Amino acid sequence: MILDVKFLDDTGPLWFAATLLVFSVIYASYKALNIHIVSISSFKKLTPNFTILYLIVVVSYFTYIVRLRYPIGTHFYNFQLSFFTQYIVLFIVGILIRRLNLLNKLTYKFGLTWFAFGIFVSLTLFGAISYFGGAVDNPYLLLGGHSSQAALYALWESITCASIILGLLVLFKRFFNKSTKFTLFLSQNAFGVYVLHAPILVFISLHLVVYKFNPTTKSFILFILGLVCSFIASYLIRKIKILKLILS
Repeated sequence: MILDVKFLDDTGPLWFAATLLVFSVIYASYKALNIHIVSISSFKKLTPNFTILYLIVVVSYFTYIVRLRYPIGTHFYNFQLSFFTQYIVLFIVGILIRRLNLLNKLTYKFGLTWFAFGIFVSLTLFGAISYFGGAVDNPYLLLGGHSSQAALYALWESITCASIILGLLVLFKRFFNKSTKFTLFLSQNAFGVYVLHAPILVFISLHLVVYKFNPTTKSFILFILGLVCSFIASYLIRKIKILKLILS
């Protein structure tokens, strides 16, 4: 079963972790083989605004192209290929940001300007796609295929993604750039919660079936119990040293 990779169809939400593992293996191989496709220093010559706009256009274009074959909602061995253009570019951008120390150079004004601009453009563009592009009546137009709505939706995603990332980075850097015991606990167990939450939610859901609550109440109870139990499970499992290395 493992040899024919069919097990990947059953990865559930861990498909994203599997994706990052593939990216990491490729990058580690790239570093180990000492391959130099492009010099890191060449990126220093690019202006920030031009770079962001260029990435938005490139990501939008290739996202649209990929979705001609793999629309949103489809998968290949549980890998959501419709979003892979964004994931690949963001993975590379994250490496460059670390290598060039760009996070410390990101100013509050620059990030907030992009945040405001991006939110305005995103709301305007999404409204135009929805009401003038017919997406309200037929939302499937946005998911992929040869349509202007799918192309504009890919552009909307890229603009929204870039603006929110830049905005949250500077906002958290300005107002939340500190750690407490509670936030440290949340941070240390975040990946563990991601790995463990699915079976915990299923277990709790099955036990809630017998109770005659309305769906909204059940959803809220499931949310609270699932959140608390997932963090407790992660905390306890991370007491085992080898698992702590994996879930960190």
